[in-house]
Amino acid sequence: IVKLSSFDFIMHFVKGKLNSIADFLTRSPDSETQQPISGSVLFESQTDRRDISESKNESLNILQEYPAFFTNLEQHQMEDSEIRAKIESIKQGERLENLELRNNILYFCPPNKPSKIWLPKQMLDLVFHFYHDSVLGAHFGQQRTLSRITQKFYHPSLNNIVRQKIQGCLVCQRSKHNNVTYGHLSSYAYDHPLSGLFIDVCVFPRSRKGFKFLLVCVDAFSSFTILIPLKKQTTATILDALNTHIFSKFGYCKNLISDNASVFTSHQFKQYLLSHGINMKYLPPHYPNPNVAERMIKNVKAAITAYHAEHQTDWDVNIEYFQLALNSVTHSTTRFSPAKLFLGHDIQNPLNLAWDIETDQLNATDVEAAWKAAYQNIQTARQIREKYYNKKHKDLRLQIGDLVLIKTYIISSAPDAISAKIAFKYTKPYKVTAILSPVTYELVSTEDPTDRKVQHISQLKRYVGT
Repeated sequence: IVKLSSFDFIMHFVKGKLNSIADFLTRSPDSETQQPISGSVLFESQTDRRDISESKNESLNILQEYPAFFTNLEQHQMEDSEIRAKIESIKQGERLENLELRNNILYFCPPNKPSKIWLPKQMLDLVFHFYHDSVLGAHFGQQRTLSRITQKFYHPSLNNIVRQKIQGCLVCQRSKHNNVTYGHLSSYAYDHPLSGLFIDVCVFPRSRKGFKFLLVCVDAFSSFTILIPLKKQTTATILDALNTHIFSKFGYCKNLISDNASVFTSHQFKQYLLSHGINMKYLPPHYPNPNVAERMIKNVKAAITAYHAEHQTDWDVNIEYFQLALNSVTHSTTRFSPAKLFLGHDIQNPLNLAWDIETDQLNATDVEAAWKAAYQNIQTARQIREKYYNKKHKDLRLQIGDLVLIKTYIISSAPDAISAKIAFKYTKPYKVTAILSPVTYELVSTEDPTDRKVQHISQLKRYVGT
């Protein structure tokens, strides 16, 4: 009744014997006593009867989603003014090219091709939903859906209408992967030490000394790295480590950059940075590429693997030596060692001391020149990388008010009966409310105004509405 209420109709009583189809549909589908509409069917067994009954019921349930299908096709065609005019012309004896009237149904009959029913305009949406949205349509793509519809039906605008509707189908957009990676290279180059400091935390097995976490701090300009083992991963322990190992020795950084881990987004952490004049920058979720500390963690893990793969509880034994090694090697981008740019001199090692090998020392003038040269090298390297990076990524610029879908990261769960492989790949639509950078946007949910997010363009897909 609820579905029928959307139609404009007048009810008339017709006796059951004069309206056998409607009388049949009002009966319980599970009734063992219901008879076929016409003719007689002999069942070899009760199993045969049940199988055929279930098959009919399933088909009936699908059609019940589309009540208009129970109306005669001839009536639908006569309600279309264009089709009605053609039918009347044919009935008056006029010959229309590629058109035939069969059993009062208008067919489109192109030469050497199968005949197709001319679909009334008001039925285009309904037929599309049946062949695309229903379980028989399975939300297939444009080619498959069009192939199935055009096999039996014709309309001059059918192809364009179907393509537009599939492009605007929210279920399809949420269910299917995007094969294009969006976002050209857009990164900021720092020009002196401590203008930016990247931080991140990685987890290891509990060591014999009780350490389980490693705080990795990397200077954004020089790549000077400081590795700090931690027993706990809390805001208090991280702030204490930063104070003890960095701020008290080298001074405060201008910008602190991290991911969105709770220890970095806590009120205590933000309050400390605010009280010390440090600007906090959070990287977009699920996009670790800009995080220099994330890349440095890979180098640290490779070194730990090389020396402690067989005794992993000793991972923290040589951390200070790994730190010296990372800071002593000439960086391929700046063409200076991190220590020379950050400290003004190279780091002494045991061999230099044993053989009395001198290390380079930079005076104030040399330091400024080295910073300038390193910054120029960073810019040159960025231009080279940008050329190759942009070839693999498509540029997409969004405007305020645009609707987008956000890539989801569903975790499979056996107890909850959730499989990531068959979960939605994207969220429901979000609206762009602010442009934070050429590749970073602030979004708000169209359903919940309190749901706000900051996302990188690589995690977004433009929503195409119907």
